[in-house]
Amino acid sequence: MDDGKRGVVCSDTWGIYEAMVVCRQIGKHRAEKATLTDYYGARSLDKVIHEIHCDGHEKSLADCEYKLADRHGVACSKPVNVAGVVCTSAKLPDLMPNLWALQHSLRIEERPLHALTCAMEENCLSSSAYTARSYGSNSYSGSSYMFGAPSYGPTRKLLRFSSNIYNNGTADFRPKQHRSSWEWHSCHQHYHSMSAFSHYDILDSHGNRVAFMSSTLSQHVRLLSL
Repeated sequence: MDDGKRGVVCSDTWGIYEAMVVCRQIGKHRAEKATLTDYYGARSLDKVIHEIHCDGHEKSLADCEYKLADRHGVACSKPVNVAGVVCTSAKLPDLMPNLWALQHSLRIEERPLHALTCAMEENCLSSSAYTARSYGSNSYSGSSYMFGAPSYGPTRKLLRFSSNIYNNGTADFRPKQHRSSWEWHSCHQHYHSMSAFSHYDILDSHGNRVAFMSSTLSQHVRLLSL
């Protein structure tokens, strides 16, 4: 601290981005893990920083947003919550999404429920779609056009986009599960090596999450790391 006071950081808002900054600050290559409890001890030391938020690109923690302790100390939920890091010089993958491709491929499509077999198999639809299927609903709920002809029955509106992920790291990205444990999906004719590969939030104009979705890792991406 500027006044010479030494202490630790409350880990209530601590994560991998903050850990990346610390490792960069002390001359290490990258962060392997952000620890949230007294991994190295130090719970008895004064907490001098709390509510810290980093983007991950800062040169030091001083460049991040944070609050300093006042005369009442810091607002830390538990005494054991002490921020720590594990740095590494090992080669690691670094996956980066192509935001331009995602933004420019966004579109809304309306499809009849009977044409969404693959989407249902991969849990891409809301729970009401599975309820409709369970009860065998064939009631008219509007129409949509499929292959140039009107198709009647229950429909769903889908938010669709392309997701291009690049590995900018120094090592291949490899799923944790062995290839023998990958799950074959017949609809799209590829394997899934994990339940979710990426997560997406849909926010309103005030930044509140109104929907959540995840995507699985498809065969084409996996082949890059075999």
